[in-house]
Amino acid sequence: MRTKKGWLTALIVGIVLCVGIAYVWLARKTVAPAPDGSQATALPSHPAAAPGHQANRLASYGNARFEYTIDYPTPLLTAGNEADNGDGVIFKPEQGDADIRVWGSYNVDDDAPAKILKDALADDCAGDKASYAVARSNLVAYSCLDAKGRIVYRKTLIDGSHLVTVHFVYRPQEQALWAPVIKQMGDAIRIGG
Repeated sequence: MRTKKGWLTALIVGIVLCVGIAYVWLARKTVAPAPDGSQATALPSHPAAAPGHQANRLASYGNARFEYTIDYPTPLLTAGNEADNGDGVIFKPEQGDADIRVWGSYNVDDDAPAKILKDALADDCAGDKASYAVARSNLVAYSCLDAKGRIVYRKTLIDGSHLVTVHFVYRPQEQALWAPVIKQMGDAIRIGG
């Protein structure tokens, strides 16, 4: 058990360091709607490209049903087709095998943030405690390992009865690639007009 805790502590320290570095590297950008009403708008190149990529650009996915937008780095990620029910999209990574999704939902049972966190942890984590977890009135976020040993990061913003979630699942070997993207996309969710 001591070895597992040591490994988990090292993982947490690594995540914190990567997020700190990503914060310095990535500046939040505001995306104006495209004149033609399209959902993705490219922004000027950002000097802090992900490892192995030329300067990435940011694009924005907008969801009309749940009234949210999220910026994502291109060409590292490509937004797929919107789900049939109009709640969100799955992003296709250019490299690696990460599963990256964003979706909106309704908090129909008016669950408290602690209940939303508890239910999400039960779905994502392999019976282990989360390495990071927070439940506040306006957000729920956590990181853990799933049953396959992959890193799971989830952030859900709470806006009245609307929930907007960005969800990442990736192999620990891809930490350096995805940590800056998690920081950038997690900070780039905007709800409402």
